[in-house]
Amino acid sequence: MLATSYVTIKYVRAESGMTREFKVAIKARLARVVGMYKLSLLILRKSFTYLVILATILSVITSGLNTRYENNLVVIRDPSITNTTHTILVRFSTPVIIGDCSTLLGDLSLEGNCTYFYRAVLDQPYQLEKSKKLIYVMIGVEDKILKDLGIDRELSEYSFVYSEVLGEFMTDFILVNNKRIEITLIYVNNNLLRNYTIFYKTPLIPTQGYVGVEPVIVPLQHVLISTYENVMRILGSEEPLVTDVVITNLSKPPDPVRFFELLETRYPVTEVAAAGDGHVTYISETRIPTPDSLISAILSSVTASIIIISVFSSTMPYLTELRSKISFMGFQPWAITIIIVGYTLTSIMFPGLITLVYVFVSMGGASTLNSMVTLIISWFASTTYIILRIKPEKLVTETYMPPTPRYVLMTSVTDIKKLVELIIKLIRTNEFFTTEEVEWKIEGDEAFIHAKMNYVDSWGSGIDLTIFINVASEGTYINISSTVFGVEEVSETMSRSINALAVSRIVGGVKAWEATF
Repeated sequence: MLATSYVTIKYVRAESGMTREFKVAIKARLARVVGMYKLSLLILRKSFTYLVILATILSVITSGLNTRYENNLVVIRDPSITNTTHTILVRFSTPVIIGDCSTLLGDLSLEGNCTYFYRAVLDQPYQLEKSKKLIYVMIGVEDKILKDLGIDRELSEYSFVYSEVLGEFMTDFILVNNKRIEITLIYVNNNLLRNYTIFYKTPLIPTQGYVGVEPVIVPLQHVLISTYENVMRILGSEEPLVTDVVITNLSKPPDPVRFFELLETRYPVTEVAAAGDGHVTYISETRIPTPDSLISAILSSVTASIIIISVFSSTMPYLTELRSKISFMGFQPWAITIIIVGYTLTSIMFPGLITLVYVFVSMGGASTLNSMVTLIISWFASTTYIILRIKPEKLVTETYMPPTPRYVLMTSVTDIKKLVELIIKLIRTNEFFTTEEVEWKIEGDEAFIHAKMNYVDSWGSGIDLTIFINVASEGTYINISSTVFGVEEVSETMSRSINALAVSRIVGGVKAWEATF
């Protein structure tokens, strides 16, 4: 027990210095982080920040207002499409009650045949009682589509085509909105159903996504197919609804753009596709900016960048002095870069993103894309400019040099090597400072020590010590020059306190050591 206590005491005493140094180091790191944070706030409080924010908001809104857009148009070349007639697919975002096909085609002076489809993914699935299967997709089709799927018989009321039937047909109950309905399920070939398309590479079963260019359809066990009448009975709709229309045997090549523009004034159309003569053309509701609009966005970006850079140009003396100050107090060069990037993110990107939300809500997605181009270019150009301008042009630069107090100490110790080692130890173990750097050189009877120290109890403040030691016949002279620095103006009282804490440690330590020498 006594041995264990003895070892513990010895260990604590041995490690106490390391513990203190660890606490001081942590405190110094936190002080530096807080220092960078307060530096950022210091810049943000400057009046020129409001000009930067105003220029950013105006440029983003202007870019959105100048946006001109068009529907997304994609053309796919496919030599396998050899039909001389043309086909059109119309897809709606929500089920609609569409009028007579002849009226629809008459507005475009076209002749053809219309085939209607109801293909919907249910918000709440229905459940088959016996098989416990969930039905997520209901598809209503015309009789000719059922014949293409191998269903020759006419479907009676509440009869549905289903791929998971054992035998030719079976009965089951479906739960629809807590209502139990008896239905007849008729078998359909899985491969035939899976590979059936209503248009160029567009399967009858709704797609969940794509692997490359290949569609991934909803699993067949979750799909019921029947006539419009039966599907509408299940849904409780009095009018026949459609989600897709396929127009075939068109007498002449259609104009998909004009067709889309005509439809979107009446229906929630999401896509129009036309196939024929070796190519397929898709036009969707997705809006994209025109080339002229993108050029306008770039010009807006240039204008905004010029305005913001002009504001930054007037602040270069202040920012350059700030860089010099934090460099003098021991911050690495990347510190000012982080501060500047944080400043531009806060003053340009943050208000810009808020403005983008406004543009999106009031002007739409295409205007938002244009405004985003303007915002990114403005931020990148301004940040690059300010970082390059405040970088020092040469290795040796002028820095802020406050008044330098001097202190001369004389000691009888003439062993200059031991004296230098003692002073370095006193500097490094000063609990009020963290040592940024210490360098020394001994030449015969003379020595030089330079130390840069950060004050742990105040962010952005510290002291720079220059110590000359000269051994003469009457004793050793120690000349201590100190410079207190700070990112912001250091008061006279604070400067005296920092100087006293640093110099008194050296003077007291040397005198105490001299008494025991």
